[in-house]
Amino acid sequence: MAQEAVFVVTLSAAPTAPLTLNYATVDGTATAASGAYTATSGVLTFAIGETTKNVVVPVTLPLPAGTPSELFTLAITWPSGSINTIARSPGICTLPGTPAVPGTPSVSISSPSVT
Repeated sequence: MAQEAVFVVTLSAAPTAPLTLNYATVDGTATAASGAYTATSGVLTFAIGETTKNVVVPVTLPLPAGTPSELFTLAITWPSGSINTIARSPGICTLPGTPAVPGTPSVSISSPSVT
């Protein structure tokens, strides 16, 4: 069933002039070719005073039975030639896995702690 992953892109301060950023999805363990999500790219333009924009990526859930959780990312870049840097990119989307048999409990192991 088609659903949406919504990435919220936030600026640390409101721009004093229009600001343009490029974005594109990047395959991880989830791939556009497998149909887990729809490859998406484009341009975000922040008007003076705006600090947030949404990027919507269509995803297909649930994943096929027996599929572990998968992820893909959204990379944000400045237009070519910009001297600015981006503090935090990419955004990560995790698509929840589906047990091989409905109702089968999942197992997770936490990261170890060192004492």
